[in-house]
Amino acid sequence: MSCPRTTNAATNALLMMLALVCAGTAIGAAVMQEAPAAPEPPQGIAATVDQLAFISGDWQLTMGDDLLDEQWSEPSGDCLMGSFRWMKKDGLVWMYEFLTMRNENDGVTMRFRHFDGELTAWEEKTEPLALRLVELSERRAAFQHYSGDGDPWTMVFHRVDDEGLTISLVGSGEDESAGQAFAYRRRSDS
Repeated sequence: MSCPRTTNAATNALLMMLALVCAGTAIGAAVMQEAPAAPEPPQGIAATVDQLAFISGDWQLTMGDDLLDEQWSEPSGDCLMGSFRWMKKDGLVWMYEFLTMRNENDGVTMRFRHFDGELTAWEEKTEPLALRLVELSERRAAFQHYSGDGDPWTMVFHRVDDEGLTISLVGSGEDESAGQAFAYRRRSDS
């Protein structure tokens, strides 16, 4: 007795679907095995937040018609705390940041989050941006980003004089002068 033709067609269709699922699983497994591992965090340097006191202050910058404010507390306990506000020319806040620098693992880690003007977070709830202190001198500190979501980048704090703090964002392989620099001055009414 032979099976009806429709059963063979249905069986063939099921076998074809099963073959595609198996092939997809095999390809997916191969891709997963070939995916590069997330980069390791940079090797931080031995330091404490007390050595970063030169960043503390109330800083302001006018960029075109926009006003940028950044404040950093004095070191206290195991951290420094910072806040940032970017106001557009119409007086509306475009972005806030909340930042910390903490003593961790024999070095300093900086973490921060971005928020829009209504305090809606840009980053995922459990994933603030994280940077590790990799260079430090009397008036300069460099933190390297290490989340693994792209090329590493560095944030450099440079106290240029008693009244100025420049914060530069430098891409992987870029010279510091090629990065985006924010040249703050001490807020005059502070």
